[in-house]
Amino acid sequence: MVVLLLLAALLPQASAHAEGSGSLASSGGYRPYLEWAPGTYNGNIERKTILSVYVNAGETINLGSSVTTSSDGQDIVYRSPAGTQNGTCDVLAGGYAFIDTVAKESAGPLPNAGGYTPCTITAAETGIYEVEFHSPGSGNPTPAIAVTGAFPANANQASTVAAWDITVRDSGGAAKPGRVFTSYLAMNMGANFGNPTQGVSSEMYIQTSDGYRYRIDLNNLDPFGFIFFSNNKGFRDLATGNALYRSVQFTGANPGQLPSTVDLHLPGTPDTATDITQKIFFETPSSDLPAQASSPSGTTWLLVAPVAPPTPSNFIFTGSEGTPGAAGTSPLNGNFSFDTPNNGSYSIIIDANGDGIYGNANDRILLGTATAGSNTVPWDGRDANGMQLPAGNMTYGAEIELFAGEVHFPFFDAEHNPNGIIIERVVDPGTTASPPDPYQVYYDDTYYYDGTNTYDYSLCAQGQTPSAPAAANIFSGGCYGIAPTPRSARAGVLSTTGAQAYSDNFGNIRGIDTWVYYPSQKVGLAQPLALRESDLQITKTHSPATVVPGQQMQYTVTVHNAGPSDVTGARVQDTVPAALSGVTWSCAVTTGTGACTSPTGSGNAIDTLVNLATGATATFTIVGTLSPSVAGTISNTATVTRPNDVTDPNLTNNTATDIATVAENPQIGVAKRVLSNIDNNDGTFDVTYEVLVRNLGNVALQQVQLSDNLATTFAGAQAFQVVSAPSSPTLATQGAYTGSAPNINLLQGTDTLAVGASGTVQLTVRVTPGTLAGPYNNQVTASGTTSGGTPTTDLSQNGNTPDPNGNGDPGDPGEDTPTPVTFTLPPPPQIGVAKRVLSNVDNHDGTFDVTYEVLVRNLGNVALQQVQLSDNLATTFAGAQAFQVVSAPSSPTLATQSAYTGRAPNINLLQGTDTLAIGASGTVQLTVRVTPGTLAGPYNNQVTASGTTSGGIPTTDLSQNGTNPDPNGNSNPGDPGEDTPTPVTFKTPTAITLSALTATRQAAGGVLVGWATSAEQDTAGFSIYRGATSSFAAAAKVSGALIPATGGQRPASYTWLDTAPTEGAYYWLVEVDTRGKAHAYGPVRATPAPAAGTSVIYLPLLAR
Repeated sequence: MVVLLLLAALLPQASAHAEGSGSLASSGGYRPYLEWAPGTYNGNIERKTILSVYVNAGETINLGSSVTTSSDGQDIVYRSPAGTQNGTCDVLAGGYAFIDTVAKESAGPLPNAGGYTPCTITAAETGIYEVEFHSPGSGNPTPAIAVTGAFPANANQASTVAAWDITVRDSGGAAKPGRVFTSYLAMNMGANFGNPTQGVSSEMYIQTSDGYRYRIDLNNLDPFGFIFFSNNKGFRDLATGNALYRSVQFTGANPGQLPSTVDLHLPGTPDTATDITQKIFFETPSSDLPAQASSPSGTTWLLVAPVAPPTPSNFIFTGSEGTPGAAGTSPLNGNFSFDTPNNGSYSIIIDANGDGIYGNANDRILLGTATAGSNTVPWDGRDANGMQLPAGNMTYGAEIELFAGEVHFPFFDAEHNPNGIIIERVVDPGTTASPPDPYQVYYDDTYYYDGTNTYDYSLCAQGQTPSAPAAANIFSGGCYGIAPTPRSARAGVLSTTGAQAYSDNFGNIRGIDTWVYYPSQKVGLAQPLALRESDLQITKTHSPATVVPGQQMQYTVTVHNAGPSDVTGARVQDTVPAALSGVTWSCAVTTGTGACTSPTGSGNAIDTLVNLATGATATFTIVGTLSPSVAGTISNTATVTRPNDVTDPNLTNNTATDIATVAENPQIGVAKRVLSNIDNNDGTFDVTYEVLVRNLGNVALQQVQLSDNLATTFAGAQAFQVVSAPSSPTLATQGAYTGSAPNINLLQGTDTLAVGASGTVQLTVRVTPGTLAGPYNNQVTASGTTSGGTPTTDLSQNGNTPDPNGNGDPGDPGEDTPTPVTFTLPPPPQIGVAKRVLSNVDNHDGTFDVTYEVLVRNLGNVALQQVQLSDNLATTFAGAQAFQVVSAPSSPTLATQSAYTGRAPNINLLQGTDTLAIGASGTVQLTVRVTPGTLAGPYNNQVTASGTTSGGIPTTDLSQNGTNPDPNGNSNPGDPGEDTPTPVTFKTPTAITLSALTATRQAAGGVLVGWATSAEQDTAGFSIYRGATSSFAAAAKVSGALIPATGGQRPASYTWLDTAPTEGAYYWLVEVDTRGKAHAYGPVRATPAPAAGTSVIYLPLLAR
């Protein structure tokens, strides 16, 4: 078997007479043979040792070997830094460069007493020379012997060299120990011993690139063949290149290979900025070594002052979801972060048991590689035993330290380590106030696989379970050997007498890593971290047990925190179904301690936060009105979601779904609109209606019917008629529909409407509105029944949406608006008439001939038929003694009525057969002989003109005095001031010139009627008439015998006393001339007698 050993420190060692195998043998134990087996490898490292020696020009290199006949004929090979002094030494059995005894090995080269004869090279260059000691053959050496026993100096050395020496002397011949080093040693023990007193006990010194030095004592390590080297990381994670800080199980057959996820920095490869192979010295490194030197392989570092590790800064913990100082338990976890100015490594210790001591018991230690700048280290919330740390309201502390001088010793296939190795730090900067013990070492051989997590190639000891998965290809399932005690020393353990001891093949087919480093000052978390876990639970119920469409329902949601951590900001979400409207909600903590961030709210999207201590409950009450159209069941789900960085261990109770049974709710809705309203230009209009009926409820409707009584709608029109029967693409319409009872149903009543289904019906009605333009308001009644016989009805809404507010109830206020239709009627027919007096001729016989002219005109926009002019002269001349039509009506264009007399029934001037085109006019003339008697007038006369349209619409007008029927020209002759009668007044002869007429109430009683004349002609006398009104026709004579006239051409005054007056009476003076004709003057009414001394002025009422 072959063992690969990686070391990381150098420790001071006493001077030896030789530097080489004698150095390795000086600590006792068994002989480690130096391997030279080109072309053979262990863990990708070639099993041949190349040694390096630093020499100043002029110094001598003394070389010796136990092999006189190497397999390639080159017993010793050396190379100078620049290649100018390369050569070989031929070791002779006769003694030249030949070391064949333990005594010569210990004495070193001549002139040392008892020494060997060296092959001597005087250095021509300053720098690092490389030296190879070639073996005689192949295979394992025999025998396996103690370092004090005689070693073979023949072919039994096989692929190894039993003894070898490199001694540097200065120009004065003084030895210069501490100049020889190597990057790795390929060695072979010849056998395993299985005895704690047997094995390799060599001591060596490890010099680090950053100036630290360690001494390592293998302390009877019991490998077979092995490669000994050290680096700064040990085994690495292949993906990240970071140190694993633990031992690794190999795969496959002995000696095994690294797992596919693991690698390491091979000692035969060049160093990088982050991966370095430390140097192995056989004596304490010489103090005169430079910081760097050239070699045949290039320039390399040698001896520098130790660099102190930096102190980390900004050490904080953040949950994986961003919460400072808090994280959820697995799988959430969290991250430590810190800053460092240099590359290096770190150790973070979590005080898992909370005792304030970092690194004991189950405290978790996180180790890793740090790079200059900011670093993030994940933590899974577990302790050193892989157990999840308890969550709750407690906190945990953590501290960090950074390291320098880091050295790892990865042993490959080192079956036994019965005593443990000893490592001592001998050089450090001394900057840490309380540095660890110089013998403190670190390792981790823990088995982390539990059968549920990913297999990580950690080490399983005998008696542990479970075994590695079969797919991992691990020897014997991977559980064997007796592990070290303690199993893990991530916090460090002293190696004063040996550390990490194991036995019974525990190291077989494994890589055992031991490491050391020098720490910075420890830095603790400024804010202790908390692990938070809250089992959030939610429930949801509804009431009433069966919900009713169109009515309110209530949800009750409870959110409970079963702990163990208090929770702040748990998110509660509930998208209330859209079938609920007017949703409002409230929240209150009903058990324990907590708060609702929003105590109330509204709307269907509930999204709010609650804070709940462990054991607390928040209760939400949600109220809304259920849509009338919801059917079957209604489902609603509420959820509670943990805040960031709080683990909820049971997600099955974070959602609650409530399913409520919905009662049947039949709802039918109907809308009606006017699709078109077409003017037929003959006084009729074709109106096309569309009726939409929809099932707005949650149950199918049968026997669907639409009833529409058009007779009610068009009661104010002249007529209506259905000219296009109801039709529908989906509904069975009623062909016998007329719109009048009993045929008012649009459908046959056999249709069924599924939930949400709708149908339309169209029909056309021809309306003759006459003079009423509208609006004519119409509504349809929709009806239907469920299969169980429950009825539902609705009055139509104007438009095409039965339920404008969308709440499923078409009967809401404002949703039963009738559908109006209004017709644009032409302006009404207009006839206009004017009448004037053409002449008024006094016949000097008490009669007058009055000639009238009547003008009639069509002022409208439609022809007029049956034009007529009616003139009742009897009404006009009722106050005259007599009248007579002496010239019948005549017209150049109109058909006049020759039988016209001016008295009923012959009052029509025309025959009524005439038609007047739009804007046309006609005139009629007639002459009337009037005997006015004593009433001169005026006599007011008006003609009534009339006509009808072809559609029977009548029009009339009263005549306007003059020749213009429409003085203001607006085509409406009926405006105020445009119906002025036509007056005629006659001049009648009078016998007196009346200068005064009075009636005065006397204080002694009676009314004194007085009058005065300025002239009288042919006047026989006077009479007094009295009446109750101002109409002379109703007056009666009260003065008795004729009062004789006394005047003539001179003024005269008269009085007459009415001794029996009536209250408020009117008085007339009637003059009777000598021919017996009477002329009336007045009337006047009685006034109180004037006071004494008051002057009375009499004004004439009439003048000649």
